[in-house]
Amino acid sequence: MKSLLRRSPMYHLHRMSGATVSDYSGWSLPSSYTTLEEDFERLMKVGGICDISHYGKLNVQGNDVFNVLTSRLNLDSDLCVGSSHSSNLLVNGNPTGENVVATGLAYDEALVLTRPGKVSLVVKALESSSENCVHLVDYTSSLAGVIIAGCRSRSMLSRIVEYDLDDSVFPNGASVQCKAAEVHVIIIRSDLGELPAFQIYITRDFGEYFWNALLHAGVSDGISPVGLESVMRLG
Repeated sequence: MKSLLRRSPMYHLHRMSGATVSDYSGWSLPSSYTTLEEDFERLMKVGGICDISHYGKLNVQGNDVFNVLTSRLNLDSDLCVGSSHSSNLLVNGNPTGENVVATGLAYDEALVLTRPGKVSLVVKALESSSENCVHLVDYTSSLAGVIIAGCRSRSMLSRIVEYDLDDSVFPNGASVQCKAAEVHVIIIRSDLGELPAFQIYITRDFGEYFWNALLHAGVSDGISPVGLESVMRLG
């Protein structure tokens, strides 16, 4: 029997908007909102909003969390609050071929992002460490995720985000916990090539509300939803 696909909290909004929905690693998400080419052209010229709730999300807590993640995940630089670093994940010293991103949320807390369905690999890498104690919670279904990308993305977000996202303050790889549209969010700067891009994570309960807030904020800049296919073209 075919297993049921998981849905983001914005699923019904996508369907009501006429998006084409496809299977992405067991998640039912929009592949396009218009045509693939129209979505991609709009993303490149102006910007777009895309549902990335299927990304793996692992919350990691512990007094020595940054040192543990830097060493156990083989991060490309030392982790600290407000920064994000990537890794070609090793498990028991062996390469997995998986890229993960860790971001420091507080002195004793971090969030690790993975490709869909790959959280278990990070758990395995961290649980193999006996000398350090960290606490792991899979937030994949608890947090909704969106990415806002494009040349006007910063202008759009400035209307709802209570934090300065200017390049000089918030360069690629920066992260912050703040308020946006009156709800608590985690924002990670994660450019797609030359395109500025911002990943935003919110609790699932606020998913629909926050998506609608993004749609409203994007009107003045001509930014609207695009499907995953357009974002995946850029990495």
